[in-house]
Amino acid sequence: MILLTNHDEKFINILKGCLRECLECKIAVAYIRNSGVNPIITALENLQKKGGKIKILTSDQMGITERDAIESLLEIGAEIKVFVDLKKVFHPKAYIFKGSKKSEYILGSSNISRSAFFDGVEWNLFFDSSNPVAADLDKNFERLWVSSDVQVVNKDNLQSFFNSNGDQITNSFAAKEDAVIPGSPKNLKELIAKNVIYPVTKRADNNSTWNYNLSVNKVNKLLNQGPFYVIIHCNFESDDEIIFAISSEHLKSQIFPYSNQGKSSRYLFEISKRTLQFNWQRSIKMDGKPFVIS
Repeated sequence: MILLTNHDEKFINILKGCLRECLECKIAVAYIRNSGVNPIITALENLQKKGGKIKILTSDQMGITERDAIESLLEIGAEIKVFVDLKKVFHPKAYIFKGSKKSEYILGSSNISRSAFFDGVEWNLFFDSSNPVAADLDKNFERLWVSSDVQVVNKDNLQSFFNSNGDQITNSFAAKEDAVIPGSPKNLKELIAKNVIYPVTKRADNNSTWNYNLSVNKVNKLLNQGPFYVIIHCNFESDDEIIFAISSEHLKSQIFPYSNQGKSSRYLFEISKRTLQFNWQRSIKMDGKPFVIS
């Protein structure tokens, strides 16, 4: 049995390793944030592609779980159930990874969030199926999974569980946990006149996001020439165009330090149409550093 504290060994590293090896993943957490889903979405998707199952128990209590995070998990085929017994508080934090020869378990304090996975003060016990607690954990998860205390979440009823009533609470919580970058008004014509123009490549959108890619080689070349802005145009289907200007200084300080040094020549990213939050994780280049630009 090993204690995980995010000090010597990051929770995220153990989690990704378990997801690579397992055939089925079961998770029970009180809340789920975009900042936690982003770093593991590729690993979960790979598990699903190789025929693995993903079962997740969570809650909408306190309005902390983000609708977009649940939607991302549903898109890759995860089975999700929400605790609906209003007389009880749902507060477990357990991760079960079932394998062909052995299974692994994490039980402790970590919800699905960036803070829990990377740098928060968290205490989790990591053990395998030889520990007698493992069988109890399996049994309790399955008991709750089939109980009347939980209900299935799908794309049709998603909004009824995670609706806009909780946005105020959620946004307040997000300001403390996610990296929210305060914006200042910029004159777009002045930006274009004073800076190099490099169009970001547009990819096909889906229902909830705008999608783009950014050439690593061109960005690195521009960084050597001096300060610049990346101009991103959104909302093409509407008369109300949305435009983001990301400074080279922000890219250097908030994006590139968190990027994986892979062979890919592009940073792929998406922007949530509802929250205007950037997600760089799906690029396979980024470890999931979400931020918001006003």
